[in-house]
Amino acid sequence: MQYPYQDAALTIRERVTDLLSRMSTQEKIGQVNQHLYGWETFEDSQSLTFTEKFKAHVE
Repeated sequence: MQYPYQDAALTIRERVTDLLSRMSTQEKIGQVNQHLYGWETFEDSQSLTFTEKFKAHVE
């Protein structure tokens, strides 16, 4: 199954709009901050609980 964001025939705006609509707020935050801490942003991959290191950075 191909999602609209994977369809190269669509415009970039259409693809980005579709992809962003599928992402949770936590996923969006993770994308923006992955260059800072990568895997250090969350306590573990199951609970998606932010680490103290990440919380301190956001403050």
